[in-house]
Amino acid sequence: MTEPFYRTSADGGLRFDCTRCQRCCRLEPGYVFLSERDLQALARAKALSVAEFIARYCRTVDIGGFERLSLTEKANFDCSLWQDGACTVYESRPLQCRSFPFWDANLASPDAWSEAAASCPGIGQGPVRHAVEIDYWLSRRHEEPLIRPEVTAPPAPGHRPPPPPPRPPRRAAPRGAQPLLWHGPHRFPMRSMPGTGSPGACGAAVGSATSHLSLRAVKGIHSLLLGVLGIA
Repeated sequence: MTEPFYRTSADGGLRFDCTRCQRCCRLEPGYVFLSERDLQALARAKALSVAEFIARYCRTVDIGGFERLSLTEKANFDCSLWQDGACTVYESRPLQCRSFPFWDANLASPDAWSEAAASCPGIGQGPVRHAVEIDYWLSRRHEEPLIRPEVTAPPAPGHRPPPPPPRPPRRAAPRGAQPLLWHGPHRFPMRSMPGTGSPGACGAAVGSATSHLSLRAVKGIHSLLLGVLGIA
């Protein structure tokens, strides 16, 4: 695997020093995407519930077919949390703000870093930020995935979830038939454990314990167990 360019640079890292130009906070349109940790910290800083904070300061945006939760902007493109020349939640600001400019997109190549420098006067200035610091910010982003609005957004006032569909009637099993493991359709959406890209070790346990079952049955049990364990 090729080493990231910032690890092999002559300085042993990249130079950056914030000049307080405010361009990343105001005056230009943009998005500030939030993780679950960001949302909790911001709600506490504003003395609001999570639902109240979302309703007052957040919006859903579409980025290439994926919806994510972002802070809103004022009519002049200032961040909605910017007031009287300062960030009103600076000590609790989102990870996206804390980690700039050390984002995956900016560190993809030397050209990407130079492109980011064209809009940020602090890039290329000040002390060297060594590779260990840059790696830290990248790892933080990977450990704190962005929120999916359909999971986090509060329901609209007066909203009631639709009733569950009626269960199909049970049918008597044919004489001599083996009993089923469960009746009716089940689907548990599977989500990978952070940092692994796979459901984890329980898959191996299910596979070894049910080797006599069909592949379809094994997959069903696997999904069911993940749902019970809270992984799905």
